[in-house]
Amino acid sequence: MSTNLSLTTRALGRRVRNNLVRSGWIASEPACLNVFTTDRCNFSCFYCSRNLDDDASGVENRYEDKSEFHTRDLELLLNKYPKIAHVSFVGIGEPFLIKDIIEMARMARERRKFVSVITNGSLLHRHWGNVGKLFDDISISLHGLNPGAKKGREGKRAGI
Repeated sequence: MSTNLSLTTRALGRRVRNNLVRSGWIASEPACLNVFTTDRCNFSCFYCSRNLDDDASGVENRYEDKSEFHTRDLELLLNKYPKIAHVSFVGIGEPFLIKDIIEMARMARERRKFVSVITNGSLLHRHWGNVGKLFDDISISLHGLNPGAKKGREGKRAGI
């Protein structure tokens, strides 16, 4: 039996990946870091995946860790992967609920990273002086084309 046929799946996967890296088809290090900041949100949109019941059909491996991403976590990853070019703050929660969001954006900016965020936009006013300076791209989710369209979709909102 040939040695190549006796390779484990894991070893074969490593060999394929290494060949793709050497040939230039894929990067050897990640280029973009998607930071899932929190699962907390100040909206309760009925269509959001974070509002699915754990026993709803089709829900598997629900993210149950209530921890949040902080500055030290970002610093660790940026030190480990210095070639990351883009840091994106995303997730199933609202990034601007995290107390470290501005500090993390500043850290990424100081390291010359492209910095982006996906937000519901409701808390931007709290950080208005920093938002334009620190984020290269801000994606705001729209819940309708007029004020009446969003009524009833967001459920109970926390005070802002």
